[in-house]
Amino acid sequence: MFRAFRHPLPVEEALGEPSRSNPSITPLPYDLERMIFEMAAREGGDQVVMHLMLVAKCVCDWVRPELYRIFTQVSDREMDTFPRPDMNLDDVGRFAYHLIIGGSRTSDEISRFLTACPNVYNLAIWSTEPIVDFLPQLRLLPLRRLSANFRTLSDDEWLEPPFCNLEYIDVVRMRGHCWEDWNVLATLPRLTHIAVNSIVELQVIHNLLSECRHLKSLVLLANTVNWSFSDAQELAGIRDDRLVLLEDTPACDNLMDWRLGARGKGDFWRYAEQISFARRAKLESTLGSTRGWISSLFNLEDHLNDEGKLWYASFG
Repeated sequence: MFRAFRHPLPVEEALGEPSRSNPSITPLPYDLERMIFEMAAREGGDQVVMHLMLVAKCVCDWVRPELYRIFTQVSDREMDTFPRPDMNLDDVGRFAYHLIIGGSRTSDEISRFLTACPNVYNLAIWSTEPIVDFLPQLRLLPLRRLSANFRTLSDDEWLEPPFCNLEYIDVVRMRGHCWEDWNVLATLPRLTHIAVNSIVELQVIHNLLSECRHLKSLVLLANTVNWSFSDAQELAGIRDDRLVLLEDTPACDNLMDWRLGARGKGDFWRYAEQISFARRAKLESTLGSTRGWISSLFNLEDHLNDEGKLWYASFG
């Protein structure tokens, strides 16, 4: 499909307009043309976008934003999206929907990126810099997903934008490990997904499951060796389909997992949802086989019944 754009077509032919050489071509509606090119750009990746940008100026304007939907700004500079020779942050930042930033970046650098990317709704700040330093910038973002260290946030700040609008929260750290340190999450009106990356008291787990009104998934991403034996046993015994215990992300790499999720692929959130659904729909081959801590070697398909395998195959 995309090889046709290796050598750019005449603009009128590329856009389906009648040409002198082929007057029988019927033009497509403008909105449909744009939708087709944008869909091809999203599905095809950066190389396809680069080819499509050569078709015509208007096509370039349509598909160019797809190159900058995901910004990666971490200490591993080889993974960074910016700087690139063809990029001006003030120009392309508005195209970004997904941003991960942190590592050795300073508060000023992080603030600059947050200011330059006003449309980000999926954000990860993996930094030792306190999140309160970025509150003015964060309050202006339409955030729905946030992964960060929340240790310095007060209860009052939690109840203000953008936190009160969050649906997915990946908690790298909280103020402490008691329910008093976590109970503010139960007041967030739109919260549906929580990930916990640190050891907490068991009462926190029980209360998150019972007090968060719209909770669909609670994921623990803390290795079993960090829990006492009795706690690990009790965790595995909690019979709530929404609770999923993962020793690691499916990609075994936090950054890679985040990038997969930003691309709409199988990150730990989707994996946990699949496990929860398999339990709820009784698709397990052996009841309870997905309870307890799940290692990176665990293959969900191997633990599904025939109906479950058909369901799992639908994910491609």
